[in-house]
Amino acid sequence: MENTRGFAYFCLGCAAGAVAAVFLTPKSGPETVGYLRRKAEEGTNYLKQGTDYLKQRVDDASGAVNDAAERGKNAVLYQAQSLGAAVEAGKQAYKAAQETTP
Repeated sequence: MENTRGFAYFCLGCAAGAVAAVFLTPKSGPETVGYLRRKAEEGTNYLKQGTDYLKQRVDDASGAVNDAAERGKNAVLYQAQSLGAAVEAGKQAYKAAQETTP
């Protein structure tokens, strides 16, 4: 029974709010609709600008990550080549030392 009474008060409050909104609105219906439509379009434009900005930042970050990965690969390749050359030089030095040692 208490829930029914609470629901009735809720409906009465909604009706009172709707009546107050109709009487206290500063603009006519078409003006208010136009205002709300303009604001919705502005919000859509801001949202589009925000998504474009985010897409650009993601593209920039992706490019930076790809560049860093490429530099890393080049550094590893250079180090591997340097290590290979050092090992080869060590082998040759060892072989030369064995040949000259009695």
